[in-house]
Amino acid sequence: MYTTVSARLDARLKEEAEAVLSALGISHSAAIAALYSQIVFQQGLPFDVRIPRKNARMGLSYWELRDAVRGVAESCEVRAVWLYGPYATGAADAGSSIDLRIDAEEGSDFDTESFARAVEHLLGVPVRASLTPNLSRKFLNAIKETEEILYERG
Repeated sequence: MYTTVSARLDARLKEEAEAVLSALGISHSAAIAALYSQIVFQQGLPFDVRIPRKNARMGLSYWELRDAVRGVAESCEVRAVWLYGPYATGAADAGSSIDLRIDAEEGSDFDTESFARAVEHLLGVPVRASLTPNLSRKFLNAIKETEEILYERG
């Protein structure tokens, strides 16, 4: 015997999840059935449930940051953008800036200051942008555990 499950989801989240499931060749019904099977098998959710590291107190969600960065990055010679620093760790306060690490296309004359100002204009928060090659290996290792990808050219 089968039953129907309904859920309200953000339209963008649903589209993105269904695109991933489609690429995997899995229907949303099969994915939900797999989730429910794991809930029963593990007697709980099959993943950790935690408060997001993003600092909601500062009024910016991961999705707002991601959308602003994507919008600017898609018009530039950018391969990828990562968030690090206080906004990535959830420690942002009123004086915090958004810290971005950027991989630009090879041979481009990408301007980090213009990129930062464009994102800053969209979000109303100071932005510091750095090109990956300009950062030391030690610094890159230090931020590795907390940085989050915001944009990657497809």
